[in-house]
Amino acid sequence: YTFTFDESGTIIDVRGKVIPDAAGAAEPGKAISKEKALDTVIPIIEDNGLEIVDEKASYLAVIKIHEKYYKAWVFYLVTDTKPKSIPSLWVVRAVNGKLMVAEERFIDTDQYDLVDMTPIDKIYDYAKTHKETGFIYPEHELIQRGFKKHTYCTGGVTELFDVAFEGVRIHKAKVRVKLNMDGDVIQFKGSMDPQIRLIDTEPSISADQAEKLIYSKHENYDKKNVELAIIKHQDKYYLTWIVRRLGLIYQVDAHSGDVLEKHSSHHH
Repeated sequence: YTFTFDESGTIIDVRGKVIPDAAGAAEPGKAISKEKALDTVIPIIEDNGLEIVDEKASYLAVIKIHEKYYKAWVFYLVTDTKPKSIPSLWVVRAVNGKLMVAEERFIDTDQYDLVDMTPIDKIYDYAKTHKETGFIYPEHELIQRGFKKHTYCTGGVTELFDVAFEGVRIHKAKVRVKLNMDGDVIQFKGSMDPQIRLIDTEPSISADQAEKLIYSKHENYDKKNVELAIIKHQDKYYLTWIVRRLGLIYQVDAHSGDVLEKHSSHHH
């Protein structure tokens, strides 16, 4: 709210409003203490062999996640493995101490009922409506990764995606999306090359056949390690079996059986 007074101290203008759902979230139930909320977070960090070295911010607030309001403790914490400019975001529900949001690298997400704050539908809608991105079916072509960076004290978030076509990963293709605190896309880096849609994603040779093309010259070889992917080779895209063996990576054309490239895994 903003209140404006005249010289006599009389209020002459009031601007602002109460959001009923938000006000409701702030009323019921007594909030746990900051220390109690941290008792939820600290063991997770310590279980990963890390230590909190700085507390950039902590506050009790009503926050909106997926159209619903919660009273919660919000923490921006720096551990001994992170630059101080990149705190990790933690949100603990204030009425019951339940962990709601955490940086995914710290935890086994299957053990917690976490809330994903990223409005993924907005990212899909952006990709569809901005034809220059090249995505027609972003729900299937953008594969959300574990990487997630929350921007300190703004509520914004950066998401990283792998790219796939008809279920086949596109080698080295990445999309990075930045959203503001309202969940609107403010930056979208990456695209789908239209040439990729011309590829026949049904391989003509099997993974076993691709493996034999590489291993046939060797008496002993490692456990099978083959992946189907789309790669770009000399400005053209190929459906490829990527075969890994003894520190080397072979890229085998999944239709012709030709070895397109061979290099060390370190170079890869």
